[in-house]
Amino acid sequence: MTLFRKMATSFVLLIGFSSGCFWGGNGEDQWTRQRPPVYPTKGIVTLDGQPLEKAVVIFRSQEKGVAATGVTDANGTFKLTSYKADDGAVADHFLVAVSKHEAPEPPSGYNSDTMPPLPPAKLVTPAKYAEFSTSGLEATVVEKGENTFEFRLESK
Repeated sequence: MTLFRKMATSFVLLIGFSSGCFWGGNGEDQWTRQRPPVYPTKGIVTLDGQPLEKAVVIFRSQEKGVAATGVTDANGTFKLTSYKADDGAVADHFLVAVSKHEAPEPPSGYNSDTMPPLPPAKLVTPAKYAEFSTSGLEATVVEKGENTFEFRLESK
């Protein structure tokens, strides 16, 4: 390869790398630029008046098709994630489902390759809250204003 070709190849690669042609520049692709904006969204979940820890909260969008999820902490609080951690939810009306599962602890020395599988995780929240169609939980996220929700689940 001639010196001129080496220099031309190096120049093309340098321009391509510096302009982001090869790896998308600032990390945004067409989907990232066109997705709907999200707004900080948080809340609290209680079961029979007590904070519900380690529950999964799912917001299912009714218009825009973008779901958001969160997991409650020891205080029953959650922040929703749509695209990246704790970024929030799109402005829309949502059906909401909440569920908490507990998996059995494996016995000491348990080996999943040689021993029978463990029993499946058990749903510890009332089953009706785990389904969008039966939970009775809804939320509307707005562009301007506070998006804080409280979901009071009852065992009975």
